[in-house]
Amino acid sequence: MRTITKTYNIYKFDELSEEAKEKAISDQIEFEVENYDVNINDNFKDSIEKAEKLQTPWFLGSIIYEDHKDDIIDIIKIYDYGFFEDGDLIGLDFYPDDWD
Repeated sequence: MRTITKTYNIYKFDELSEEAKEKAISDQIEFEVENYDVNINDNFKDSIEKAEKLQTPWFLGSIIYEDHKDDIIDIIKIYDYGFFEDGDLIGLDFYPDDWD
C-alpha cells in the first residue's frame, strides 16, 4: 500500500487574480440564477424584471453582473468561499480546519 499526499493552494476571493475573480463572480451569478427563489431571496428581482421587460431571459446573468456585481462579491465574501488559483470553488472536503 502507498499513501500519497497532494498539496493544494486555496485562496480567498481577494487573493485571486482579476481573471480568477471574474470566473468566481460568473460562477456565483450562475448559481444564483439556477437557484433563484423569489420567496426566499429577491435581491435580483429588479434584474429579473429588466430581463423579462426586454424579453431576453438569456441575458439575465449579464444584467445581474451589470446591476449587482458588488452584491455578488459581498455574497462570496460573506460565505467566505475558498477557491483554487483559477477561480474554481473548492469542494467542502478541501477546507482546512482553521479556515476562517
